[in-house]
Amino acid sequence: MYTFKKLYWPIIKKVILNTFIVIAFSGLTKGSLRVDHPVYGFLGALLITILFILVRPILLVTIMISIFSLGLFSLLVRTSLVYLVSFILSPHFEIMSFWTAFGLVIIIMLFNFILNTNDRKIVINKRKKIMPKITTRDLVEKLNLEIVSGEKGLDREITTDELSRPALQLAGYFSHYSPQRIQILGTSELSFFKLIPDIEKKSRMRMLCTRITPCIIISRDLEVPKELEEAADRYDTPVLRCHQDTTKLMGNISNYLRKEFAPATSVHGVFIEVYGIGVLITGESGIGKSEIALELIKRGHRLVADDRVDIKEFEKGYLIGSCESTLIKHLLEIRGLGIINVMTLFGTGAVRSDKRLQLNVHLETWNDQKQYDRIGLGDEHREILNSKIEKKTIPVRPGRNVAIIIESAAMNYRLNQMGINTAKDFTSRLAEEIKQNNMNNGVN
Repeated sequence: MYTFKKLYWPIIKKVILNTFIVIAFSGLTKGSLRVDHPVYGFLGALLITILFILVRPILLVTIMISIFSLGLFSLLVRTSLVYLVSFILSPHFEIMSFWTAFGLVIIIMLFNFILNTNDRKIVINKRKKIMPKITTRDLVEKLNLEIVSGEKGLDREITTDELSRPALQLAGYFSHYSPQRIQILGTSELSFFKLIPDIEKKSRMRMLCTRITPCIIISRDLEVPKELEEAADRYDTPVLRCHQDTTKLMGNISNYLRKEFAPATSVHGVFIEVYGIGVLITGESGIGKSEIALELIKRGHRLVADDRVDIKEFEKGYLIGSCESTLIKHLLEIRGLGIINVMTLFGTGAVRSDKRLQLNVHLETWNDQKQYDRIGLGDEHREILNSKIEKKTIPVRPGRNVAIIIESAAMNYRLNQMGINTAKDFTSRLAEEIKQNNMNNGVN
């Protein structure tokens, strides 16, 4: 479905739009463009769209000719293609004059440009709703990068967590250049750049620095080429530098952007690290989540977040829980006692900033009419964002030490991850015992 929307749907929209343009234009020209039937109008629009898509790479290669001819070369090529379509579909689809074909091309290109602009706006709006706004200035402050030039562009927005090392671009291949990515130049790229003829160095750097490029980062404190500085100042593209090697630098940037761009949500509950397992304690208000968390902290476990747990999905199946709010960080609210600072009261060893979420323990009031899992074979999961985590429902009533039960649930989870499942072993032994008893009864 994603592939269809990404690749084919834009082409289908262009074909539909061009069909309406061709039919409407044939009515306005009064015989200069003759279309016998709407079907031939559709076929003509289909061929025109396909030919325009096929010729686009050629026009990109000859971009300098188009620039010097003020776009006239591109219009003439497309006009020739429209004449080719007229020749293929003749006599049901005919163009009588050059100016008719030329005008049709201009109208098609104009409306397709409007369509592409609207599509880009939709993509940008969707991205803005999903992703937080991160600028180059934030990256500089986070990684302590040195600003070499292009300081005016520090407020440019970073829209993707993908990085690029533009080696092919320095060689002159810009067909698949991704200017929206952070560009990183290391020893290999700059060594190759020195081998490029001086006459081509400026043009390569000017094509590398665009108005949408977030920044260009130089690793290992290498010397910045003067051609890069000039191009960066011209297009306000920030050029940054750091002392780290290229691999380590890319890892640090990727980790930072991956964390910032990860899908996020918030859930109501208490997040505790129990024996190294991130346990999310949920349940209705007043059931005793915070009191149980306090008991677990007294037993040597660590608090991550109380009341509001912020969860980010780094990848499917990998959730990280934390407390983003500095207002309630390390705080625990106990009814009748008030708000307590866990770090001040129990020490720094009683808290941690974040933890991977692996287990959800849901507390509910004991219901005599409900059948609870008494063996442990229940396969219950909770879905958070696009990931599923194991869920255990614990009934609560007076006399049950829920803190010890949660400790046991965490240890049993670790045991299951090590390949030891007590419930499955028990059922296997039980089945074997029943089989043996049946055999003995048959013999007797």
